[in-house]
Amino acid sequence: RRNLLERTLIVVTADHGGQRDEAYLGNNKYQSCCPLENSNEKVEPAYWIEHLNQIGKLWTSYQDTSVKIWLTDRSPAGEQAIVRGMSDISGMAEVYALRTTNGRWRYERVFSRLDAQSPAFRAWAARHNAELLDTMACAVAPHLVGLLADGFGFGRIGDHGGAQERVQRIPVIIRVPGERASVRLTPLRLVDIEPEVTRLMQLTPARTGRGRQ
Repeated sequence: RRNLLERTLIVVTADHGGQRDEAYLGNNKYQSCCPLENSNEKVEPAYWIEHLNQIGKLWTSYQDTSVKIWLTDRSPAGEQAIVRGMSDISGMAEVYALRTTNGRWRYERVFSRLDAQSPAFRAWAARHNAELLDTMACAVAPHLVGLLADGFGFGRIGDHGGAQERVQRIPVIIRVPGERASVRLTPLRLVDIEPEVTRLMQLTPARTGRGRQ
């Protein structure tokens, strides 16, 4: 009624891809940041996380369609012990370790079982895995990240967090005033949406006290 629709850009998206975790690694327990809905039961760690605690020194961890580990013991021997334990996890395809060189943070692959995966999986991994991990590389990032094969995960249907193609391909719908409907295959990252919308709508970028947009 106020004619706002014709000067409003609408973006609808989600943070979940389409992987169903057919190979559920949670040992019948939901492993995530939150307890089961409508349940007061205590969230207990899955067997694999208990296994890693037995062979090394973990500070904390988070599991979904990848396994993210922060270490207490970051010595080469301590890291290698956890990497060996991570390689035992069902469906583990790759493990990357956080590295820094001259102040630049990056991830280095320290374990691979890609030869056991399908050609399509290997092709996607070669194009995107290192790039995706380096996006989050920083001083507080996980020290180790284990990437799982298709269909493997610790969470529920529509899980997220890993590098699998079905996890990373997230639906996005953008409604632009005066533009005809179309389907586009241009690669797009969620972190790119806010600055692009800000530019298109000729808005002033919001900034925090630290000067970051």
